[in-house]
Formats: sequence, C-alpha cells, structure tokens
Amino acid sequence: MKKPSMLSRVSNLNSTKRSLILYAIVFATFAGIRALAEFLAGELPAGWDSTNYYSPWTVAYMAQGIMNHHFMAAPPLVFVMTIPLTIITQNVWLTIKILAPLLCGVLGLSVVYFVRSYLSWDAKKRNLLIAVDVADCCLKDFVGSF
Repeated sequence: MKKPSMLSRVSNLNSTKRSLILYAIVFATFAGIRALAEFLAGELPAGWDSTNYYSPWTVAYMAQGIMNHHFMAAPPLVFVMTIPLTIITQNVWLTIKILAPLLCGVLGLSVVYFVRSYLSWDAKKRNLLIAVDVADCCLKDFVGSF
C-alpha cells in the first residue's frame, strides 16, 4: 500500500490542529528572523531601542527601584519582563537578546490572530499580510540594525 504524502496528511488535520501549526510556524518565523539579527549583531543587542533605551533604563530601574516617577511615565510592561530576567542572568545585554526574538514572535502571533479572528480574511489575504509583515520584520531588523 502506498504511504500518503505529507501534504495529504497535513490537509486531513482538523481545523484546530491546522491553526496551531500556523501559529507555531508564524511564531518560529518571526522569532527566528529576530534571533538571526541578534546573532549577526554580535555582543550587543540589535537595534537602537535595545542599546539606548531598554538596557540603560532597566539598569536604572534596578538601581532606583520601580516606584519612581520615570517608571510610571514609561511603558512598564517591558521593564516588568527585563528586570527579573536581568536579575537572573546578571547581564542586561543577554536579557535583551533573549527577549527580543520572543517579543517579535508574539508580535507575529498577534497580527495573525487579529486577522483570523476579527477581520475574517480569507487565506490568500491573510497569507499576503503575513508575508508583508515578515518582509517588514526582516527589513527592520537587518537594514535598520547595522
């Protein structure tokens, strides 16, 4: 008996499994692109924000505490993630290099979830938006970082 092809096996999966596979692929793609940019950037994190904003402010908030007027005026969610990781790793650059691909993957997931759930676009439009968003992520990470 002939073994079914990979394509036919994937097409036979139910909708939930296909959605999970799509989300996993999107997360891996976005996180992988940013991880590659971080790897190519060398010792320091890729991008202007990482080195000139998130890293110094993370160190400042660790020294001054988070209950000061600067912290309340900033977007604190980023620092709520960076401060504990910096305490664990003892290296703010490593923390930013770890968080950047994860946050980029979450950004890709949020775009796909929004398009599928709220805009109800068909597969062609959705895939075009994902491709454009991936291209934008590539351009931002590779062209803007170096």
